[in-house]
Amino acid sequence: MKLLHVPEVITWLSSMGLDAEDAEKIFRLLDSDGDNAVSLEELAVGVGHLKGHARSVDLVTCINEQRDLSLDVSKLHEEVSMLVRRLMATEATQDYLQAQATETSI
Repeated sequence: MKLLHVPEVITWLSSMGLDAEDAEKIFRLLDSDGDNAVSLEELAVGVGHLKGHARSVDLVTCINEQRDLSLDVSKLHEEVSMLVRRLMATEATQDYLQAQATETSI
């Protein structure tokens, strides 16, 4: 992250069409493996992806992927909710049966 404050790096980012004011965002985008460091490979590949204007196809791809992920999360939420309801019903049934067995044995 300190490297993104070095004047030469700021100049280089600017020449690549990137605003050094977004240094933290740039760093997070470049750090593809999440190790809080940007390797030369991450820098080269990442800046290549970040420079210039986004193409319409890139934006549409992102929108479609986000929509698909949102649908997947919604389906997962529904499935987990259904499993929780089943578990609660099973526990209630077991409690009822146990109470009946206790009453019968008294």
